[in-house]
Amino acid sequence: MRPPHEVSALAEQGDIVWAGGTGGLYAIDRATATLRPLPAGAPNMRRVRDLLIDAEGRLWIAHRDGLTLYDAGTWRSWTADDGLLPGPALSLCLDRDGALWVGTEGGVARRRGDGWEQFTVENGLGAPQVDVIFQDSAGVMWFGSASPTRGGLSRYDGTWRFFTVAEGLTHDSVNAII
Repeated sequence: MRPPHEVSALAEQGDIVWAGGTGGLYAIDRATATLRPLPAGAPNMRRVRDLLIDAEGRLWIAHRDGLTLYDAGTWRSWTADDGLLPGPALSLCLDRDGALWVGTEGGVARRRGDGWEQFTVENGLGAPQVDVIFQDSAGVMWFGSASPTRGGLSRYDGTWRFFTVAEGLTHDSVNAII
């Protein structure tokens, strides 16, 4: 097993560091810094863009083919057929109420319970591609798009607001939010 050559996301879970990138998902032993085989049944996941460990210790994986959850030896995946927006999953955020937000090339989806709510440019999101998601201390959700031509920053607190260079951003490509 070869090590990852490009890493886009990292997550710590006990004695494992999960690394994701163009080559897929890797499990690295924290004590020995060696690769471990993925747990049995792992789906083929290429272009892993984000990883998240939730409050229950489950691993969420945003990748080219959608969203995958690893929970205590079990793998489960979601695609557009399951209510997720079509296209690759790009970003993940767990909000303070426990809802999972998944950014995609076509918008953002919020998971509450077993259902999905979709937000797109048609219902208020400013840019279709959501590369980064952040919740601020006031509970406001922020969504950044790294597209240099259609990017910007969307703000959501029940209503939508969109920011680009015209509203004061230094560039329309938003890659991170702190």
